[in-house]
Amino acid sequence: MAFAVVFWSSPALAQDPSAWGGLFRSRADGATWFRAGQLGRLRDGRVTEFRIPRDGARPFGVAVDAANNVWYTDLSGWLGMLPAASATSR
Repeated sequence: MAFAVVFWSSPALAQDPSAWGGLFRSRADGATWFRAGQLGRLRDGRVTEFRIPRDGARPFGVAVDAANNVWYTDLSGWLGMLPAASATSR
């Protein structure tokens, strides 16, 4: 069995080292979601980041519902959702 380990650095974490990274959640489509100062998705070996449209946002909790929408909580008390069909937060 062979595999590769790839290290990746989030630009959001580089800009704000106090932002937390981690908390992985997987979706049925094989995507793994995480937080790293914003939301990020790992799928097919590629990382895509999704900016949260609030200044000073600090995502904390990440959950994926049955429709593959990604829900997140923020340390400021906000709840947000990234729709499965789009790449914009609302």
